[in-house]
Amino acid sequence: IERDSLDIAVELTEPGPTDSLGSVPHGLATITKYFWGTLEIIGQDTSGEVWQRVRLSKPFVMKGTISALFEKVGFDYNSRRGWRLTQLSDAVYVPQGQGQGLPAPQIEIRSSDSFYRINPARKFLRYIPEFAPGESVTVTVSMSDTTNIIKMRYPYWSGFATTELPRIGDTYSGGFIFPRNEDYGHLLIDAVTGSAVSDTIRYRPNAIGVTYRIR
Repeated sequence: IERDSLDIAVELTEPGPTDSLGSVPHGLATITKYFWGTLEIIGQDTSGEVWQRVRLSKPFVMKGTISALFEKVGFDYNSRRGWRLTQLSDAVYVPQGQGQGLPAPQIEIRSSDSFYRINPARKFLRYIPEFAPGESVTVTVSMSDTTNIIKMRYPYWSGFATTELPRIGDTYSGGFIFPRNEDYGHLLIDAVTGSAVSDTIRYRPNAIGVTYRIR
């Protein structure tokens, strides 16, 4: 990633003097961020008698989107206050201006006490995956094309660590241990298609950022 920009679109149902309590149900906010970057691939050119190391650069533009639903609370006609966050989506990252990206990864997170099948659609806050401090989890990713490369960016100490998930049959799987501090966090699953190596023109990114809570 070389640079990014941030756009926030807010659509509110404006309350008015003739509205009754509860008749102004929600306000919708869409947060969109664009990323410009370059995918660097280093490989071996085996076309000649002597193999040569080659580097391939592919520029890309990626769009990430999160949507949130706010509920109007209190007997108040002021649209600038009294909004409570009730629903939130996971982040979805897709190619921008390059056609269709990869099919969305199917993500499952499992621990000894919990099991979540991740749906990036907007969900109530009480349905955000919750884990205990220091809990160990296994993340399983399913995709139709098993030539893909799946990487996971997960919380590690005071920052993040990135690892490639090994393929086991038709799925990719890996695990990690959550930090011991109570907080909201973000887990990123990044999919790179196998054709990214052979396609010399474009790179079509696809990723899902999973929101979770530790408490």
